Amino acid sequence: GQLTIFTDPSLGTDNWNSSDHRFLWDITSGPDSALWFTSEYASNVRGGDSIGRISTSGVVTQYPIPFAANPGPLTAGPDGAIWFAGADFFGGNAIGRVTTSGQFSEYGGKSGQIGQVLGITAGPDGAVWFTNYTVPGDTGFHPYPPIGRITTDGTITTYSNKGIEGAMGITAGPDGAVWFNDHLNDAIGRVRVP
Repeated sequence: GQLTIFTDPSLGTDNWNSSDHRFLWDITSGPDSALWFTSEYASNVRGGDSIGRISTSGVVTQYPIPFAANPGPLTAGPDGAIWFAGADFFGGNAIGRVTTSGQFSEYGGKSGQIGQVLGITAGPDGAVWFTNYTVPGDTGFHPYPPIGRITTDGTITTYSNKGIEGAMGITAGPDGAVWFNDHLNDAIGRVRVP
């Protein structure tokens, strides 16, 4: 239960009114024995977002995202890279990828494939799976398919079911399927991996 807090100037300031305040949205274990996290400028400064790496001893390295991103959820992918989701790629939503040496790629998919991604995970099939959170009645609602799958070469497939509204978290299950929570229906969903 011992708690240690790591701070670093590159993580920003805790002053909400500062132009250097950052939102650290998500964190995951990486393939390199370090932790990786998303870092977004609170002041909506485009081009200042990054994917960060912190060693277990607290050494922080930031990799600036070379495109507008607003990074949110992330996961260690099946290919040894870190995959993340965000808005404003290609003027919309997309999935990004960064290698442990800091090389970035972005995947926009076809129109209507990627919405507000709130969950992303490495699947049992060597692909990355994600959720599109859509809520009927919200301003700007677009009925994105609730579940998406992206291969390591960037091919996107989506899966729909009219009963799913508000898919959020997602993870690979011990049974070889992908599981997600259906926030608005108070339910858990399971996707059989093709």
